[in-house]
Amino acid sequence: MIGLPLAKGILDELFDKLNLQDLKIVPEETPSFLHPSQSAWFEQAGTRVGFMGALDPSLIDQFAIHVPIVLFEFSGAA
Repeated sequence: MIGLPLAKGILDELFDKLNLQDLKIVPEETPSFLHPSQSAWFEQAGTRVGFMGALDPSLIDQFAIHVPIVLFEFSGAA
């Protein structure tokens, strides 16, 4: 099972291999389907280029999911 810290490490490695520079992780208000205190945006040159986070607990309960889910989306470099 992959938790949030491991997922962040995997993404850091991926971004490094893709030679993405100056990518910041910004823990501001993220999409509502993400856990509010376990999610963040990716920003590059002041532009949001993706997000990562744990699925919101209300959705975990609503769909009777029995494992934590961490997801991300990356749109590309600014």
